[in-house]
Amino acid sequence: MDIEALNAVMDLLNQTHEFGESIWSRIEFWTGISFGMIALAYIAPNRLTPATTVLVVLLYIGFSVSVVSNIQTDLERAEVYGRDAVALAEEKNIKTGAVELTRQYMISGGSKLEAFSFIYIPGLLLGTIGYLCWTSYSYHVRTKRDS
Repeated sequence: MDIEALNAVMDLLNQTHEFGESIWSRIEFWTGISFGMIALAYIAPNRLTPATTVLVVLLYIGFSVSVVSNIQTDLERAEVYGRDAVALAEEKNIKTGAVELTRQYMISGGSKLEAFSFIYIPGLLLGTIGYLCWTSYSYHVRTKRDS
């Protein structure tokens, strides 16, 4: 077995894993910020005037677009490194469990991850924005009605 080729395949797979870790870290951070926005709306609805609500929503949308675009970039890079690892392994006839798992992922097209992102990303984004707006609106309607 060609040791240099095996090392190159393992380096490519390691880089694919690093991009996966980066994606997960970004998702966790974005989720934390989203829950922070929900906590803000729950704890201090009196501070969410219409102007501050618009400002917070716009900042959250900008932040979300940045995070999602970085996730997409890392995902594309991980796929490229994964495909390169599989191609090199096939060319050099290297058979490992990690290469086989990567090959199966590439064949399936990452359908589980795509399904997750089509549900999770819009759900979290729209749910957070909706809750912020609803809380601000309902608080101000209640205070006008009570006064």
